[in-house]
Amino acid sequence: VVYACTSGEGNAGDLTINATDVQVIGTSKDGGSSALFNFTSSTGDAGDLTIKTNTLLLTDGAEVVTSTFGKGKGGNLSVEAQDIKLTESRDGSFGGSILSTSAQRNSTGSAGDLTIKTNTLLVRDGPIVTASTFGEGNGGNLTVDAQDVQVIGESKDGLFSSALGIASQTSSTGDTGNLNIKTNTLLVQDGGIVSASTFGTGKGGRLTIDAKDVQVIGTSRDGFPSGLFASAEPNSTGDGGNLNINTSALQLENGAKVSVQSFTEEGTAGNLTINADSIRLNKNALLTADTLSNKVDPETEQATININ
Repeated sequence: VVYACTSGEGNAGDLTINATDVQVIGTSKDGGSSALFNFTSSTGDAGDLTIKTNTLLLTDGAEVVTSTFGKGKGGNLSVEAQDIKLTESRDGSFGGSILSTSAQRNSTGSAGDLTIKTNTLLVRDGPIVTASTFGEGNGGNLTVDAQDVQVIGESKDGLFSSALGIASQTSSTGDTGNLNIKTNTLLVQDGGIVSASTFGTGKGGRLTIDAKDVQVIGTSRDGFPSGLFASAEPNSTGDGGNLNINTSALQLENGAKVSVQSFTEEGTAGNLTINADSIRLNKNALLTADTLSNKVDPETEQATININ
């Protein structure tokens, strides 16, 4: 573990890494993760974590994380690399690797932002890239600027989908940040997900995709669709966010799904807006907007699909 932290009133220092190649690999025998980590557990703010490298590899349950466990703010996490690759454990004995900013349970500080600039971002076989909140503070924004983004598959045990997303988690009260993806190509396949969700009382964030080509293909082994989602999840009370897709070509194949939805009576669904030169749906693919919300506001639409 390489880390910088504060457990007092003072702020933590920054952690900056400049290297040709950065690899964070594996876990200990008792399950502790290899990690690059900045955090606060008190009133002081966490420092920022910055990585500049040609290649960044996270595998076998490794973590690169900034967090707040207290009143202080979580640090920002910035990664600038030619190639970024996150994969699951080779033997499937551990969960996928994690690249994240978070406000942890019982904390009141807000999470930092997660910014990724790369040629290629590959999230494969169960890892998670996320900015989220489990507490009172708000989740951070997640911004991806890349030539190629691939979110593919699930862990070998089927418990974890590869995911790129933002979330306000169960029992949290903070709002979710926003997720912005700018890329030439976005591929979400074999149960991978890109999502903005609320599981708590906070608002769900907005998911915006600007890409030349968007492909969402297939399902997981147990039939869970590959998808782009903005949602208010069951038992949450927060409103779901909007999903905006701007692309030359949107292709959905083999049970894949793009949706805005509310699974709760108290939180509204967002709206789905697609601006595209062409849209292709094939073999049980879905564009859908659905709500269970009882909220009625004549000035606010929900669960509306706009296709241009």
